[in-house]
Amino acid sequence: MNNNEIVEVTDATFDYEVLGVDKPSLIYFTVSWSRACRDQLEILEDLADEYQDKVRFFKLDIERSPRIKSRFKVRLAPTVVILRTGEEVRRYSTDIDPVELADYLEELLQDIELVKKQAKEILDGEKQKKKKVPKRKKKVKKVKKIEKKEEKRGGKEKK
Repeated sequence: MNNNEIVEVTDATFDYEVLGVDKPSLIYFTVSWSRACRDQLEILEDLADEYQDKVRFFKLDIERSPRIKSRFKVRLAPTVVILRTGEEVRRYSTDIDPVELADYLEELLQDIELVKKQAKEILDGEKQKKKKVPKRKKKVKKVKKIEKKEEKRGGKEKK
């Protein structure tokens, strides 16, 4: 399966295909007989090509998948729902503006990169803390050894 294709999902395959993805997901809720849905699909195919390595694109026919339609409370087709870590973050219905959709995808991807960067900084900070702790322990051990030696010397001098 190419990353840039729009994968068709159903009630039976939705959870496995869509929720098992580690990237943002765009789900296109459609009906096969609608001209508006076919026109919007062409726009989404172009976006799928543009965001092929960053966002996964899915298509679901709401007449053949009533369970997922109900789960997402989709009333009209076409509808686009964007998920991040399995949670809905944005929804567009009927006349979907491709520029607005692309702008939102860019914003979402920038936010994800920022979160990744912050997480890396936190992890790097934790690694630095762990590296510093052993050095302190070594210094404490050295100080204790010196104190013991001084006690021994002090004890010999008193005799």
